[in-house]
Amino acid sequence: MTIGTMANRAKRVVALAALIAFCALLLAPGANAAAAKRLSLDDIVGDYIYADTDEGYTNWTSFEKEGNKLVEVFENGGKTYRAEYKYNPATGVATMYEHEYIVTQTLTFARVGEAIGYSTEETTHDPDDPSGAFRYFGFKLPEAEAEIPIDEIVGTYEYQGPGSKVVHRMEMVRSGNKLIARWEDGGENVYDYDPEFAEADKLTKGKNNRFVLTAWSFSKNDGVMEVFIQESDIIRNKSCTLSTFRGQKINLVGSGGPAAEFSTEALPKLADFQWYINDIQKTGSPQKLKGVKFIKDFELVTGGWKGII
Repeated sequence: MTIGTMANRAKRVVALAALIAFCALLLAPGANAAAAKRLSLDDIVGDYIYADTDEGYTNWTSFEKEGNKLVEVFENGGKTYRAEYKYNPATGVATMYEHEYIVTQTLTFARVGEAIGYSTEETTHDPDDPSGAFRYFGFKLPEAEAEIPIDEIVGTYEYQGPGSKVVHRMEMVRSGNKLIARWEDGGENVYDYDPEFAEADKLTKGKNNRFVLTAWSFSKNDGVMEVFIQESDIIRNKSCTLSTFRGQKINLVGSGGPAAEFSTEALPKLADFQWYINDIQKTGSPQKLKGVKFIKDFELVTGGWKGII
């Protein structure tokens, strides 16, 4: 073996050792949290929605900043409560001890793409009930720019996930104060809609203690209705996967835009055009019909629906 070969082998051994040491450093506890972008209190402040998988419903909570403390404001039984946490921006963890029956409560915040997700772990003790441990998963909702009536939400939307080339299409229709999302494959979901926050949400229970928490947050940008969709796939008290999608309302007949601008409440029936159909069957050419004028200017028919264009 030549000296040059031995030197090259020594270099490879040193490089391999350095790579192993680097991987060990990345896998060390807290290394990823320290390397990731830290969430400040200002990042966390806002309204959140989370899933109570034990009770099977969604709930809201808010976080505020007071000095270097994180304060949670929530309602329970018609009363408003405030809970103070000690927050560590290096780990994204906020901790509280001895608040009423809660012995310990830990909140963990993490950035997932452009979303901020969080989990709540509680260990409680109530004198009337045995000790218990609970875990909830949720995410931060975008701040509503303005109230949006439900009728303005109705329409057809296209959306896709970050970095994805797959475009999904669905239609939002109104049912009272609820929204029904209908997809091209025939599936549909019913969502509760809050116009003040321009937000619709739903918690769906599946098999094997699996839940899906979905929230649609709507906003207007230069007259275009946009939507930010957050969806958590939750395994009760174990784990949660957060996905996000962005999309907008598209201009189709019946879903807004120029085509819907000239829509009227009166809709034509087949019998209204029977005279035209019968004459076409006899003459074979609409140009030979008596009294038929072909309209080339669209503005001539915007006042009503009876016209042949």
